[in-house]
Amino acid sequence: MKTETTRQGKPRSNATVNRYLSILSHLFSIACNDWGWTTDNPIKRVSKLKEPSGRVRYLSENERDRLLGACRDSQSDSIYLIVLLALSTGMRRGEILGLTWGDINTDAGLITIPDSKNGEVRSVPIVGEVSLLLAERAKIRRFDTWLIFPSTLKREGEVKPLLLRASWEKVLAEAGIKDFHFHDLRHTAGSHLAMSGASEREIQEILGHRTTQMTKRYIHLIQEHTRGVIERMTKAFNMES
Repeated sequence: MKTETTRQGKPRSNATVNRYLSILSHLFSIACNDWGWTTDNPIKRVSKLKEPSGRVRYLSENERDRLLGACRDSQSDSIYLIVLLALSTGMRRGEILGLTWGDINTDAGLITIPDSKNGEVRSVPIVGEVSLLLAERAKIRRFDTWLIFPSTLKREGEVKPLLLRASWEKVLAEAGIKDFHFHDLRHTAGSHLAMSGASEREIQEILGHRTTQMTKRYIHLIQEHTRGVIERMTKAFNMES
């Protein structure tokens, strides 16, 4: 499995191998416990491969302002709101592009994500400009689909979500931002939550992490924020004394 290559001819990653092992282990467990086809799960004796730590690339304030400026100037009427949603809620690209008008509750100021990556329903708050832009978009929504960000093309008679790649790559180029993926907007949201003083639990709930393992990548930012607060407090004490 590890020596195989992907369809693109690239080496298969350790993370992919581990996912395959997990699936095989689950199948063997069902065959053993539920169906009685075997008495053993041999995958349990196979050690999982070491996975590299997750990528954490987030926008600086200057990069963020440049990116949002390029999105505002874009010919796409969706890219600015999509990027703003990613930055303010930490939602994944698939979650955003799959949003329907039934997922939006403007009165409560909430977006409900019925089919998140971890398989659980979660809600995220929408405030400020995001809420206003969604309300404006609702006034000119298309009535052949419930999608908030529909494609202009229909495939097999069905309206599909917007294809974002071309617009995304164009705004990145215009903003002069390199080595940045759309998913890094989610890291940017998590990083800003940490630097704004959000707790580990709060970040986990907003980003929809099933465990704290993914959330821990932002802990050093929380610690830096806390250190800064204490330093400012100490300086204030010294001035008063």
